[in-house]
Amino acid sequence: MKTTTARLVASLRKDPWELLFGFVSLYVTYFQYARVGHRLAGALLCLFLLVSLALSRPPITRSLRGRRLGILLWPFQWAGFLYRLVVAVLILAYARCVAIPFYFLAVPLLIVALVPRVLGTISFNAYLFLLFDLFMALTLCMFTPAFWHYMLSRTVGPDYLYEIVGTRDASLTCGGKRHEVEESPVWMRRIHLYENDSLIAATNGYEFLPDRQKNIAGIVASRSEEGCSLRWYYGSFSRDMIYDRDLRVYFTSQFFDKEILALDEQLKTVKRLKLGNETMDLFLCTASDGKKRLLAMSFLDGKLFVIDPLNLALVGEHVYSPLIANCNFIRMSEERRRLYCAVISWGYIAALVDIDNPDHARRGVWGLGSWGIDMDPASGYFYISDFFLGRMYKVDEDSMEVVASALLRPGIRPVVFDQKRKYVYVGDYYLKDVFVLDENLEEIARLGSNGRLTDMALSQDGTLLYTIGWGGVYAIDLKKALGVSTKGRSGEGEVP
Repeated sequence: MKTTTARLVASLRKDPWELLFGFVSLYVTYFQYARVGHRLAGALLCLFLLVSLALSRPPITRSLRGRRLGILLWPFQWAGFLYRLVVAVLILAYARCVAIPFYFLAVPLLIVALVPRVLGTISFNAYLFLLFDLFMALTLCMFTPAFWHYMLSRTVGPDYLYEIVGTRDASLTCGGKRHEVEESPVWMRRIHLYENDSLIAATNGYEFLPDRQKNIAGIVASRSEEGCSLRWYYGSFSRDMIYDRDLRVYFTSQFFDKEILALDEQLKTVKRLKLGNETMDLFLCTASDGKKRLLAMSFLDGKLFVIDPLNLALVGEHVYSPLIANCNFIRMSEERRRLYCAVISWGYIAALVDIDNPDHARRGVWGLGSWGIDMDPASGYFYISDFFLGRMYKVDEDSMEVVASALLRPGIRPVVFDQKRKYVYVGDYYLKDVFVLDENLEEIARLGSNGRLTDMALSQDGTLLYTIGWGGVYAIDLKKALGVSTKGRSGEGEVP
């Protein structure tokens, strides 16, 4: 054992750069998980990477060959390498600047790494690690500016950005009042607006909490001239929460528990419906027979559940898998009578479902994955973002053909269409930006936000853009923001 350890140390001394980049990869891996509250997952993954790295060293491989544990060599070596390579490429794609596409830098590195392998000066295993180290070095260089921009820029925030509900420092804040809670949500997922800008939001949750019942699953913030009142409830990874004005009941989807809950106005559970599927977004609509229905779309297997909201009973379901799967985000248009789904489905990122004819579903728009979509009911176009490729698309919903596209930045997520101004607002998940585009996807302005945006919504009068993400719920004063942030238009007449 001592001899093997000494040989391992000696082999690492011969490859100081590999050792350096190995520690860099561990730090980046742990940092990616720890900064969103998944420290245990990050630590376990780093342990796996350390084991895979150790098993790749010649002294370890020679000592294990021929023994029972030797069967672990190949799976750990390749699984560890493939995971780190994928993480490196993805982080690089997210953090790269639009002006310098990452492949312009990655291709030369691939060539440089291939030269010593072709000359026979390094082994194939060493070539794989050299390739990964070069990618990690480039990833670190590209990711650092984005990280510091996210952590340090706009720490106070622009003067047109207002906090509505804060979720920092293990507490909830609303209207200047601080509420101590057992577990503070890091960020939230969905936001819905009702009369007097009453906000309803479901947290994106902590998947790795030891006690998930201590997670704040949903909050309700009611704003009025007297101030802001706040209510919340604990639950298990709530994906969405909506309000039925007639029944005066809240409906929420519990992802891990695979059920729909009905809550009274005090956010106490009054009914529950087990579905057996992880449901995502919820919608209330009027069916063709005039009855009100609650629609719930499952995440992985593409099922649409039709529910009677009065009795919280299942009345029908429609299966779209494999046509539609991995539904990440959905919006509904009462005017168009359709569900607009942002998905990851076999190379497609958009899917449409007719409410009155649920068996009729279509998909289109080639891409890698989307978490943001919205529509213009008047024109028959919808707008969708590709999170990985960083592109925005304007799509004709009848033909599912792309009529316009624009390259913004990898990491773009929520999309909101402003019917009054004919603007498209696109939120960034990694940086604190909101892109303002015209209906042809030409960039008009960039606004500041609270960052980590997962959803946005316009106020009823169109003066405020509510953002939900890191730090809670915020509102952007659009008239004030566009007056100071519009490119080349400040002072050129009244901003709509």
